[in-house]
Amino acid sequence: MPATKLRIIAASLVLALGAGLVIACGFDFPAMLTQDRQAALQHPVEGNFQYDMQHLLATPGQILPHAPGDGYTDDQDQASLESLRSKAENQGLSKAQAALILRMRQAADGNSAYALGQDLPEDVRLYTAAAVDFGLNHGRAEGCEASLPPPKRGVCLQQRKEASARAARQSVQRFKAVLALPARQRQLRGVWAAYSLARSENENLPDTSLATIDGHFELARQLALTGAPDPLFLGLDSYGAQAAAHLERKDHVGAVALYAEQASYGSLGATASLRMMAQTLLHDPALLERNISTPLVQRLLIRYLLAYGADDTAADNALANFQASSVTSQAATAAPRRLQSFIAALERAGIKAPADGDRLAAAAYAQGNFEAAGKFARRSDTALAHWIEAKLALRNGHPEDARRLFAEALTNPAALTDNASQTRLRAENGTLLLARGDIHLAFEQFYAVAGKYWNDTAYLAERILTTDELKAFVDARVPRPSVTLLAHGTATKGYIPRPDPGAEWPAFSPAIQLRDLLARRLMREGRYDEALGYFHSASDEHFEPRIDVREQAHAYILALRRADHAWTATGRAESLYEAAHIARWNGMEIMGYELTPDWYVYGGSAEDVILPPKAGKLALSPEIGRFASSTPVIEKRFHYRYRAAQLAMQAAESLPPRSLTYAQIHANAFSWLINRDPDAARKIYQHYLQHGAAGAFRPATPNFWNARFFSLRHMTDNLTDNAFWHGLRSQLRPHKTAVFAGLGSAVILLLGGLVVFVRRRNAPPRER
Repeated sequence: MPATKLRIIAASLVLALGAGLVIACGFDFPAMLTQDRQAALQHPVEGNFQYDMQHLLATPGQILPHAPGDGYTDDQDQASLESLRSKAENQGLSKAQAALILRMRQAADGNSAYALGQDLPEDVRLYTAAAVDFGLNHGRAEGCEASLPPPKRGVCLQQRKEASARAARQSVQRFKAVLALPARQRQLRGVWAAYSLARSENENLPDTSLATIDGHFELARQLALTGAPDPLFLGLDSYGAQAAAHLERKDHVGAVALYAEQASYGSLGATASLRMMAQTLLHDPALLERNISTPLVQRLLIRYLLAYGADDTAADNALANFQASSVTSQAATAAPRRLQSFIAALERAGIKAPADGDRLAAAAYAQGNFEAAGKFARRSDTALAHWIEAKLALRNGHPEDARRLFAEALTNPAALTDNASQTRLRAENGTLLLARGDIHLAFEQFYAVAGKYWNDTAYLAERILTTDELKAFVDARVPRPSVTLLAHGTATKGYIPRPDPGAEWPAFSPAIQLRDLLARRLMREGRYDEALGYFHSASDEHFEPRIDVREQAHAYILALRRADHAWTATGRAESLYEAAHIARWNGMEIMGYELTPDWYVYGGSAEDVILPPKAGKLALSPEIGRFASSTPVIEKRFHYRYRAAQLAMQAAESLPPRSLTYAQIHANAFSWLINRDPDAARKIYQHYLQHGAAGAFRPATPNFWNARFFSLRHMTDNLTDNAFWHGLRSQLRPHKTAVFAGLGSAVILLLGGLVVFVRRRNAPPRER
C-alpha cells in the first residue's frame, strides 16, 4: 500500500483513538468484582493500545516542541494548519515584514518571490521563495482542464511537468541555501528548511538516497531540540514523514521504528499509524513472514492483538476503503484468525520466546486459546505471565495454585502493562482473598485500590467488617487527609466526581470517603459521640458545600437527647420532631448507606441491590454470616426518610390528638413517604383519621406553642368539668362573702409573716 494512503487511513483513526478517552455525561456505575467473582477472576487482561504504543520505546530524554493539550496530537485539519502556518511565519518579524511575506506567497514563482523579499532576513527570504516553488510543484496539473482536446491537454501537462520539475529543483537549492547559512542567520527557518528539504527530496527527486533523506529529517529534529524555533512542530512531524519515505521503499521495520519513536512523545497520529501498520502486516502473510523476526515488530503486533483481539472494525473499515474488494473479503475472513496466523508465523520462523511473550499469553487467553496462553505464560517470568497462569489455574479448578501465582505476580506489579492493569491485579487478588475467607487482608487489598474499586471497598467496609473492626482500621491506617481541588472538568483517575454547583470539581479521596462511611455507620447504630469525629469538616472540598454535615449530625444528636430529658410532653415532641426534620432533609449525609439501599456514593441516584454472597468455592460461611448480620434494619431506598417518619410519629404521640400541631406532624410525615412508598404513607394517614381532628390534615411547620396552649386549655376544661369541684362550688356559693373575707385575711397574714421573716434575716447579728 502506498505510504500516502497509509497516512490518510492513520489520520482517519485519530478520532477513533480519541473516542475511547471521552467520559460520558452522568455517573459511571462500575461493575463490582465482589458481586460476580467467577466472571471477575476469569476476565481477560485488557490491553491499552495508546499506552502501549507510547511505551513501545523508552521515553525520550529530550522533548520536541509539540501541540498543547493531551496527546501532543500532530494531525490537524487543513484550515487550522493554514492558520497555524500564517501565525508561525510572522513570529520574530515586524508587521511590515509579515505583510511582505504575504505578498511573496502570492508571487508567480520563486524567483519573483525572492526579488520581493529584500527587506527580510536572508533565511526567511530564501525559505519563502523555496516554499512558493514547492507549492508550484504540487499544483502541476492546474490549468490543464479535462475539457481540452487530448493533444492540447497532453502538451499542457508536459509543460506543467517540466515547469514543476524546475520548481522542485529550485526549491531544493534554496532549502539547501538556508541550511548553508551561518547558524545565527538561519535561526528563524532552519528547522523548516531541513524538514522541507527532506520532503522535497523524497517526493520530487527519486534518485536521492534514503540515507540523505533520513539525514535531513534528523537535522530538523536536532535543530528543534537545540532551541531553533519550531512553531509548526515539524520536528515531531518529521518522524511520520520519514516513516512514509521508508514505507515507499518497502522498509516496514524502519517505518515501525520511526512511528514508535514519534509515539513515545505522545503523538496520537503516530499511534494511529502504528495501528494501521499492524493491520497491514497481519493482513499480508508474505509481509508478515519477512518482518516477524524483528523484536520491535513482534512487540507491535502482540500489543495490537492484546488491545484489539480478533476484531478491529474501525481499522478494518478504513483499510477496506483503499483495497480491492477481493482483498477486503479476504481480510474480513481472516480477522478471527489473526492470532492463530501470528502464532503460526512465529513457529515457522523458529521463534519460541517472542518479545512481549507475556502479552501474547494475555492475548491468547482473551481469545479463548488457553493452550497457547499457558504455553507462552510459562515461558515468561513476569507479573503478567503469572497473572495469566493464575487465571488458568482457576479455570482448571486449582485455587491454591492460583493464590500462589497471584502472590508471585504481586511481587512486581509495576512491571505490568499500565496503571489500570496494576490496579486490576490487586483488586482480583482481594477478591480471591475474600473468597478464601481472609476478610481483613482482602479489605487491605481493596482499600489500596479504592480509587478505582471503591464500591468493592465499601461493600467490605459496610457489610462484612464489623463496626469495631472498621473503626480500628480507620484509627490505625486512615488519618484525616488534606483535600486538593482539581480544575473544572478534570476527573481523578478511576473516578468521576460528583458535579459541584461551583466552577470546580472536588478530588476523590478514599480516605475521606471511608471516614465518612464509618461516621454514618456509627450514627445508624446510635454511637453518636464516636461518630462526630469521623465526619468531614465544612472545609473539606471533596463534598458538595450544601450543608455542614458535622453540624447537622450534632444538631440531630442534641435533639434526641433533649427529647430524652424533656420536662414536658410538648417539649419532648418538639425535640423529636426537630430530629425527624434533620433526618428527612439531611439523612443521606448523616446516616445514609454508602451502597444499598441508599447509594450515597451516587448521591442516591441508583437502585441496584447488592446480592448476598452464596456458599461455594468463592464465598465462605464467615462472610455470609457477616453479610446477614449487617442487613439494614430498614431495607428500603432512602431509609432515613422512614427513620424520620418514625421520629415524627413518636413526637405526635406526645401531643393532644385533636391539636393542630398533631395534624401538621402527621401531614408532614405523610408527605415524606407518599412519593416513595404510598402504602407506608397511607398507614400514617389512616392513623391520623382514627385519632386526629377532621379537616386539619395539611403539611405545615408545626407550631408547638399552639400545642402548649391547647394542652393548657384542655387541662382547664377538665377541671371545670370535674363533678367534685362542681359540687363544692354549689355548697360554698351562699357563703361567698365569708369565704372571700377568710381568704383575704389568710393572704394578709401570709404577707405579714413574710415581711417579718425577711427583716429578721437581714438584721445585723447581736453582740454577745
